[in-house]
Amino acid sequence: MRIQTYLLPALAALCACSSTPEETTDGPTVARLIELTRYEEALQLSQELVERSPSAENFAQQELATVAWYLQQGRKQTFDDKDYEALLTFEQALLLRPESEVVLTWVGKTRSKIANRLYQEGTELHALEEYAAAVEKYDAALEMTPDHQSALRARELAGRQSQYRVDLAKGYYVAGVRALSEYWLEQAKSRFGYTRKYLPDHTRALSRRAKVDGMLAGQRFILGNDYMSRGLYAAARNEFRLAQILHPSTEGLEERLEEATREATASDQLLQAEMLVFKGDFDGALAALDEGVAMTTMQTEDFELVRGEIDDEKNRIIYERALAYEYDFLYEEAIAVYDELLARTDYYEDSRARRGTLVDYVESAGRLYGEIPKAGDAQGKLSLLKQIEIFWPEYRDIQERIQRLEHTLGS
Repeated sequence: MRIQTYLLPALAALCACSSTPEETTDGPTVARLIELTRYEEALQLSQELVERSPSAENFAQQELATVAWYLQQGRKQTFDDKDYEALLTFEQALLLRPESEVVLTWVGKTRSKIANRLYQEGTELHALEEYAAAVEKYDAALEMTPDHQSALRARELAGRQSQYRVDLAKGYYVAGVRALSEYWLEQAKSRFGYTRKYLPDHTRALSRRAKVDGMLAGQRFILGNDYMSRGLYAAARNEFRLAQILHPSTEGLEERLEEATREATASDQLLQAEMLVFKGDFDGALAALDEGVAMTTMQTEDFELVRGEIDDEKNRIIYERALAYEYDFLYEEAIAVYDELLARTDYYEDSRARRGTLVDYVESAGRLYGEIPKAGDAQGKLSLLKQIEIFWPEYRDIQERIQRLEHTLGS
């Protein structure tokens, strides 16, 4: 085993420094048990020997067994990387044998192992530019091993770099104050930020940064109000949010953010309603308008305008339907659609005039058609039919009758 390999030469040296142990009638001596790595038994036997005969020789055997047991325990602890516990164990052995080279060797090895680990931890912090923490680790390593050359060099380097950071932070702070005095707020903010990056505890930089954040928040607040006045509610909401991040306690900011949020949401509803109008989904558009108008205090007129556009679009559709009937010579159907339109509005385009013309056509066609039987000859009947054909060519059966009369008169 590793423990045996390392401990046996050491314990042999310890045994050589002690007097010849007393033999027991029941088994091996304390020294022999130690050689066999039976440390617990050796310690127990030495205790029994002291109890039976508290001689100087037996006390020496007890001390030897105790030191051997400490060495064994310390080795187990250091193999398990419990180095601080191991160091304490070895130092307890050192109290018993202050000048033992074996014990001093294990104390030195353990201190060196701890120092190396502290040094590695320091280099990791050093790489992260956490110089103060790295110096603490290097100092701890040097407490364990004062002549640790790597820790000495690294501590010196970290100290220089730390001082450089201090000087750099001071330079950034001065630059930040200068930028603030010239009202270059974003630049001042970044300079104070760099100061705190290199010197986190720089209280004046923290105070100046807070002042700059407040001023920047004020700018955002003013810009947000300007956007609100121009109806750019989503943009205003973003500015108020940025101001809130910079300086949450800005007076009136929370109320304006809530208002901008409501108006931006209402604006989205208005846009949705306009898209639904474009698609011809008037019921959906009206529902979106009803939902959005309940949120707004600044866009009421816009909502009413879109509502009016819906009415206009409905009227346009009805008007075009009436025109389609009219162009298809379905005058009576066209009149009915114009009546539907005029029931919705007193005036739309030329719908009233067109309706009046169609009514005249219907009345004239009926009157002329009724006079045909009273006409004396075929030429008179044809003349009446031709008059109807001028404004209503598809009225009843006039085309058939015109053809028959023209055929009769032609033959």
